[in-house]
Amino acid sequence: MEKPDLSTRRLYITDPSLSDNRIQQKYVIVHIKHQCCFGQNRLERDKDVLLCRDIIVENGSYHADCYSSFFSHPNGESPSKGWINWKPFSLREYETIRFLIPDLVLEDEPGSIVSIAGRIASVDEGSAYSWEVCEHCGGEDLKSTTRNMLCGSCGQDVLAPVTKMKMEVFIQSPLIDHRKGSIKIDLLESTIQGLLPIGEQTNEGYELSSIINKRLVPLDCLLLSKTSKHGQNLLFLKQITLLQ
Repeated sequence: MEKPDLSTRRLYITDPSLSDNRIQQKYVIVHIKHQCCFGQNRLERDKDVLLCRDIIVENGSYHADCYSSFFSHPNGESPSKGWINWKPFSLREYETIRFLIPDLVLEDEPGSIVSIAGRIASVDEGSAYSWEVCEHCGGEDLKSTTRNMLCGSCGQDVLAPVTKMKMEVFIQSPLIDHRKGSIKIDLLESTIQGLLPIGEQTNEGYELSSIINKRLVPLDCLLLSKTSKHGQNLLFLKQITLLQ
């Protein structure tokens, strides 16, 4: 299977210039190279406007390197000196934007944000597993002691480890003719928890057949890869959470 390009991170952004009657249908992708310092804390306040400075525009693509800067800005006034041709804006312009996620189609390319709903046809059992992490730091290096468990990352006693889950499912959707394409989704943990039956967990976990034929409401996903073999397409998606 074709693997997604992990050499750069991707930032999906939109603004009023891309809107159509305030229904947002377009976005641009900024490819963030590993030299660029871009932390998740830049997006903690999703109601702020993200300012991008010194972005490379090349052949219609946007790239951020070690000279690029990002600022989470709470208002439309000029953030500091040095911004050329700065035009004050109103936050209301951004607050009224609603980004409409397009439905998945076979023609979509990897990197596209899409919406998909359907019915679970099968589970990739090799991808379905759970593991415990430290309730203090999220570390996975848990070591058993004579009394309890110890986290090898933060060194604290682990009294109530947190269970993490992973699962990939194949779904059937009216959007894609199953004779032309298969859809596989790497689900978010919150979605997995909502699918699993309450009170039916055993020492060996859950019976995966319990979620077959369950319906998935429209999910926001990133198309990671698309492969074709003998006229059959395999679309591999990862469920994501969008900032609104």
